[in-house]
Amino acid sequence: MKKFYENYKKIFLWIFVIGIIAHGFMLTNKVVNHDDLTCLFTKGESFSLGRWGLELTSYLFPNISMPWFHGIISLLLISLSACFMVDLLEIKEDSMKILVGGLIISFPSLTGTFAYMFTSSSYALSFLLSVLSVRCFFKGKWSCLLGVLFLFFSLSIYQAYVEVALMLITLVLMRKRKEYEGKDYIKRIVSTYSLVLISMVLYFIVTKAVNHVFHISFSEYQGANEVGTISLSGFIQGIKNCYREFRYLLTSRYYSLSSTYLLKGLYWIIILFSTGIVLKNIWEEKEWVKRICYLLLFLSFPVIFNVLYLINPNAILHTLTQYASIGWILLPIVLSERFKPFWKLFLVLFIFEYAILSNQFYFQMHLAYENTFAFYTELAARIENTEGFQKGTKILFVGTFDGSLLTNTEDHFKEVEHFAGHQTSYELIMGYSKENFIKYYLGKDYEYSDAKEEISSSLEFQEMNIYPYSNSIRIIDGVLVVKFSE
Repeated sequence: MKKFYENYKKIFLWIFVIGIIAHGFMLTNKVVNHDDLTCLFTKGESFSLGRWGLELTSYLFPNISMPWFHGIISLLLISLSACFMVDLLEIKEDSMKILVGGLIISFPSLTGTFAYMFTSSSYALSFLLSVLSVRCFFKGKWSCLLGVLFLFFSLSIYQAYVEVALMLITLVLMRKRKEYEGKDYIKRIVSTYSLVLISMVLYFIVTKAVNHVFHISFSEYQGANEVGTISLSGFIQGIKNCYREFRYLLTSRYYSLSSTYLLKGLYWIIILFSTGIVLKNIWEEKEWVKRICYLLLFLSFPVIFNVLYLINPNAILHTLTQYASIGWILLPIVLSERFKPFWKLFLVLFIFEYAILSNQFYFQMHLAYENTFAFYTELAARIENTEGFQKGTKILFVGTFDGSLLTNTEDHFKEVEHFAGHQTSYELIMGYSKENFIKYYLGKDYEYSDAKEEISSSLEFQEMNIYPYSNSIRIIDGVLVVKFSE
């Protein structure tokens, strides 16, 4: 470990600095979306989503959505993870290590995670555990047991990072193919993936037991309550979904991973070049067994990067679940020692583009927050200036605000609209957690009425105008009503 520290202390610092450049705005400004507003003082849903480990991290990381604290911890953990990853992938040159680490820490999946700041440090710990598990899998028998435990706990915090472990395993196996004879290569492949399977089975057993003991039902969100019940047809559909996602990476904005023409072009070049390297290596390989194994590993990439579809074919993936897709960019670097200047240029371009996208996304979130703050500040003033408003008056919001008089800035942020956590000003204003915005950001602890049906059917309500125009706020039967729509 001392040798690792000496070799990577400067690499670690450079990666961390790149992380600050990419994410510094988010760390120094408290901006929110609908979920972050709800989870300002909690880790969100944990046991019901099979994330009991997320709840345990509350003893390490406070249940307060503090951007500087959680952000710095996250960058430190991801920087350390990046060092372990480049060491595992046997990248030799320091400049290449820094650039690969810079790619890892600027990747959109981390940007999307920061939109949910309340879980960011916990998820970064899960990411680190996933990377460490793979490191242990390739160390020896007893290390393998430790690796199983690392991946087990990683899954208990955030299940999607099993894809990161699978991605690293596949890259390492492809890189090390020359170290094994045909049968030994098969054994190495089967044994390593089996360790992942053991970790997952152990996780599912313990999770079921934990929820049974505490009488907690699994949430329907993302099909958490259907895990373990997939049919053969569902499994086949999951495979199809995985390859569909691969196509989207090259043809759409794909969760903002490839949302610019430059990024799409880079992905096209990298995948085509990687395919050429793989075919060349297969041609040069003398053992048919190794040829087949090597080809299957390459063809499995789309499945590995979206393996959540095999668990639940109806899952809705998003930017946070796509961290393993970084494997497409790492593949040619791992497989070929040639063209280093070429790959360095590509890495610089990826880091530059992703840093720009991160800052665009954060600025868009900041504008949405400012617009929402201004909107509800004005609304609170009008509520409290309404004749008859007094202590104990309950408030009722009826309908959905149509966005009247709101400035539309979304044309400026098309490239980041597919980030997980993205919300327009309008969406944040009308989000399900608007009462929390009023409570914590305006400091107004209003009471709310649930008499929507009775009031919205009254003649007085029908005579009201739509907010923000005059006569859109009125007290009806002792309830202060704000009419956003019919």
